[in-house]
Amino acid sequence: MATSRPGKPIEIWGSKGMDNLPRSPANLLDQNRQMTPHILLNADVTDGGVLVRRGGFRTPKSLTGCHSLAGQESGLSVMLCVAQGVAFPQSLFQIEEDGAQELGPVSGPPAQVSYAEINNRIYMANTYWTGVLNLITGELESWGVPLPPVPRISLVDGDLPPGEYKLCYTNRIGDRLGGNGPLTAIRWEGGTYGIQLNNLPAGALAWMTQANGKDLFRARVTSGLISSIAPDFHPFPSFMVQPPPGFSHLVYALGRIWGLRGKRMYYSDPGLFEWFRPKNYLPFLEDLTLIGPGMDGLFVNSWFSTWYLEGRDPKTMKANLVGQGAIPGTLAMTEQDSGHYTISRPDSFPPTPTWMSPTGFVVGSHSGHCVTKTEHRLRINTRGQGASLYRMRKGIPQILTTLFGPPEGEGSADLDAIFARGRIYIPAPLDIIGCGGAIAGGL
Repeated sequence: MATSRPGKPIEIWGSKGMDNLPRSPANLLDQNRQMTPHILLNADVTDGGVLVRRGGFRTPKSLTGCHSLAGQESGLSVMLCVAQGVAFPQSLFQIEEDGAQELGPVSGPPAQVSYAEINNRIYMANTYWTGVLNLITGELESWGVPLPPVPRISLVDGDLPPGEYKLCYTNRIGDRLGGNGPLTAIRWEGGTYGIQLNNLPAGALAWMTQANGKDLFRARVTSGLISSIAPDFHPFPSFMVQPPPGFSHLVYALGRIWGLRGKRMYYSDPGLFEWFRPKNYLPFLEDLTLIGPGMDGLFVNSWFSTWYLEGRDPKTMKANLVGQGAIPGTLAMTEQDSGHYTISRPDSFPPTPTWMSPTGFVVGSHSGHCVTKTEHRLRINTRGQGASLYRMRKGIPQILTTLFGPPEGEGSADLDAIFARGRIYIPAPLDIIGCGGAIAGGL
């Protein structure tokens, strides 16, 4: 057992930040008298090497089971989260300075929601639920228009010539047009007839081919009856369109919404963010966790792999393996240079995808490369889920990331011990069994 000795003051001119990787013993200070602590908690390091205690937070509103918080730093014009509602197990809330407003239910079990704001509408989803917040009306709407039933029809008097006709319905909500339900066909020979629509939904439209035709056109319906040929100046625009499935993660990029579900990445029609089609997805061999949008392509991640898909047209994209995967929920769009790969002009850094991989922070450069930021300095206790925030704090750009869930692989024993006891230092009495090194903290 060692005995304690009076400490010797050390003059330190700055810090380079934390480095907790196992290394051979080295001098406490470098030639510039800067310190690299093994553990650095609740403190920020400025570009000048100054350690600044990190400030605290206040609680404007208490919510039960709150998750999926997103606001201006996430690209939204309002702040949203999901929490226990008054009448529902889960509800969407809008957070304001004077409290939280409950907007509507979020169905299904708890799961992280991701958001994308486009043209005064916020599209949102998790694996079990989808929705749209209309920022003009403040209403929570469905994402996409529900599909209608198969038409039930009968022949009546009319002026349709003989032949075969195919027809279907589409639902419509205001100016929002949905996709078609199942097609039905009817055929007759001889004289002329009309087609009675026995189950046309309120507000729905009917679409029909001409006699023995293939293309669908908007039918003229009067009191549920089609008695004349559909004119060809209203072609059917939303054939095979359907609402999106639930997504574990979604982003707006390259003029479309892209969403992940299992091993597939789905994409909307360009500029039509409610229109998805059953065949419009890109398949992968692993379950996907996160999409990082670039200026001219996408980074698509599983837990173990990162692919870069160059281009804007999903039909011509090819996946190139460029990295080691991403922890779901950890995407942040940052403004920074990416190291030795140029991502932008020196005087203008566009939003750049940054995420947490199982080995640390990664930047997806706009040239299609993954640039590791902390792999050679930090050992991070990896968990199964995370959340990230990019912010400017007194002129200092910061990424704040929290990881939660069961451990995924080996982490830092020192950090595990600190988190377990809830404080940096071990309470007295102490037996000193070694000396050297430094621990700096903001507590």
